[in-house]
Amino acid sequence: MILAWLGVLCVILLCGLDRTAIGQFQFGRPLVCSAAAGYLLGVFPSAFQLGLMMELLWLMRVPVGAAVAPDDTSATLGGVVLLYFFSFGTTQQDLVLVVAVAVVALVTAEIGKLLDIRTRHQNEKRFQNAVSHLAGQQWSVLQQNHLRCTVLFAMASLMSVVCVVAVGGLLLTFVLPWLMPLADGHPALLVVVFPLVGIAAMMAVLQVRKTIPLFVSGFLLTYGLLQLLEL
Repeated sequence: MILAWLGVLCVILLCGLDRTAIGQFQFGRPLVCSAAAGYLLGVFPSAFQLGLMMELLWLMRVPVGAAVAPDDTSATLGGVVLLYFFSFGTTQQDLVLVVAVAVVALVTAEIGKLLDIRTRHQNEKRFQNAVSHLAGQQWSVLQQNHLRCTVLFAMASLMSVVCVVAVGGLLLTFVLPWLMPLADGHPALLVVVFPLVGIAAMMAVLQVRKTIPLFVSGFLLTYGLLQLLEL
């Protein structure tokens, strides 16, 4: 299990750097990082469901220009860790847990955003130092300055995940006992949550006039065609 947690630590650092300072190879996308961390911790099905929900929200909040979006990467990874600690082992209860963790991750993603902004400000200060080092041809000092900036972003990502786990664990401890009856009473309602999240994400990003009538009519048309095919 120690190796698994070391692997999760590597995933957190790699995805955090990929999201900000190095590469940007899309490893930090919620669907990718949740699958990797879930596989390492042995909660892949639940983690993948969480990643699907967070991916839709991530697509809706892709930053434009210099805007800093909420840290959905760290929120998703922290959510996977919460799934590991709070996993119940039954399908319906785990579905309740996934929905609860997704809500917690959505809220705590703002913590990562604040840490990200703080790290970017520190990076700006170090950039001024880098300019002076470059002018003075201090190559070794310049390289050390670059590595320090990289470490700052990696530590900010790790701290974001720790905050998500700490705050999310505290919230789930009090909230889950109230939500567990849904697993036995109205399990069908939980299944509806996933398409509703997708619909909400699409409705938020569609910049088309009369979006709601078009979406509803397209949904009804598709539903009618499926009914005809069944006949």
